Amino acid sequence: MLYLTETDFEKIEKALGINLPEHYKNFHRTEKELLKKMRESDPWPDDHSIGIATDVNYIIEMNTLMKLPSTSGPVRNKLTIGGDGCGSNSFIDIGDPGNTTVFFLPHDEFEHEEIFDEETDDFRWDHEGLEGEKNLKAYGLELIRFNEEIDS
Repeated sequence: MLYLTETDFEKIEKALGINLPEHYKNFHRTEKELLKKMRESDPWPDDHSIGIATDVNYIIEMNTLMKLPSTSGPVRNKLTIGGDGCGSNSFIDIGDPGNTTVFFLPHDEFEHEEIFDEETDDFRWDHEGLEGEKNLKAYGLELIRFNEEIDS
């Protein structure tokens, strides 16, 4: 099982030119058992990018590929922290470090006009189709519940 370390946080921050929010780092420091359960519940437990990624290289590569973080355009001030293996991604807000919400952007939601605001050139992050959970712990618990539900 991979877990993010202080060295990994520094590597992410340096590679992406950001400061990770404390809530994100604290989650990874304190919720190792939850992360383990999340992996064990997943159909692909060895994929450390699913849900809440614990693979530092994946985090850096995906954000670089998506040209994140960005201060303009869609997904501005967001950082992808994992995916579902099918093109959907989880994001946290790095523009507002006090915002602990985890946002989930399903790849098929791009078709729905109501979640994208062309005037602001960004997603409507308060839309129920995007808001995953209020924080990383709640998001991890929801992923476990979802995985167990589809497994039964």
